[in-house]
Amino acid sequence: MLRLFALILILSISGLLAVPKRRDDDPNPLHIRLTYSRNRILVAPITIGTPDQSLNLLVDSTGADSIVFDQDCLRDDGTKCSNDQEQNYTRTLYSPSQSTTSKSLGFGWKYGDDWLSANCDAFSDSITFADFPIGMAFGSAKKLTGDWTKVIADGVLGLGLPGSNNLGASIIKNLTSTYPSNTQNPNIVTLWLDDFGQLSKGYLTIGDYDSRNCFLDDLVNVSLTSGVAWEFQIQGWNYGNQSAKGSITRLDTTSRSILFPRAQLAVIAQAVGAIYDNEIQGYYIPCENAVFLPDFFLTIGNKQFNIPYVEYVESFKSSDRCELLFNENTIWEQTRFGPQVRLGHPFMRAYCTIFDYATPAISFSKAHHFQ
Repeated sequence: MLRLFALILILSISGLLAVPKRRDDDPNPLHIRLTYSRNRILVAPITIGTPDQSLNLLVDSTGADSIVFDQDCLRDDGTKCSNDQEQNYTRTLYSPSQSTTSKSLGFGWKYGDDWLSANCDAFSDSITFADFPIGMAFGSAKKLTGDWTKVIADGVLGLGLPGSNNLGASIIKNLTSTYPSNTQNPNIVTLWLDDFGQLSKGYLTIGDYDSRNCFLDDLVNVSLTSGVAWEFQIQGWNYGNQSAKGSITRLDTTSRSILFPRAQLAVIAQAVGAIYDNEIQGYYIPCENAVFLPDFFLTIGNKQFNIPYVEYVESFKSSDRCELLFNENTIWEQTRFGPQVRLGHPFMRAYCTIFDYATPAISFSKAHHFQ
């Protein structure tokens, strides 16, 4: 119903608006098509090795390291990493012995943090994005620690700044310096996500701004507060009759929600009378009330960014309840360390994200959605 309402509205005014045409097959710059797996995990399809081994990697803007799950990978309970009975998902494992271009780099390292980690062996191999191959170092995970069940993917693709990784250079940063782009912006990577729907997808544009899917006239440049992460200051947020002052924020492509400290989340729920549900571990409202929800406003770089309800509300389990995609920032609550707010998919569907790996800096512009 939510998407139908939005579709009717768009169709009614489509004749009045001039919109850019999508560019799916333009070979310059490089477009990497992204898709959602189950649980709204954003993944990038790649092939690795010779002959090709096809994998789907979780897109992670919070770190620069990239890993795949090794053919000998085990969880900390001794079970194989390939089968995930809780999510009914079978991972595709990387087999270095089956690749003639695979090379061990002779050392190991730990990926992740105290909540989610993997002991990896460093390898290099040929990795292909959208028919463009690149030789690159990555981690082949042999031992997983923590709850990896929510990672419905065959590995992790790091979009973070190179200073945050263990292997000296990120795959994405290497792509920007290797891909033969004729643009004037070789160090730019643009992330665009489509609206909700069964065919939802997105694109990573390597080596340029995405002028077809993003309205670049209203581009807002934001300075980073960290040299190793896509973190920046927000001046505050407003939602209904509630508001909060600014804080350090991190862009997080692994999160299907926007994450807040517990106290702020309670205020947000109170603003619209949302009810907490233990099953989804989040707040919901009756779907019939969703169209009356206000936009969520963030102030970034002294400009207001509005997120309409269609980007932060999702129905679940074919019921009449709709989940608010605002959740608790559990890392902040447990450690009081790091960014208080993490901007996930609702913000990224409303606004394109432009990563500048040279400066480094980050920019945002209004996203265009096609029905």
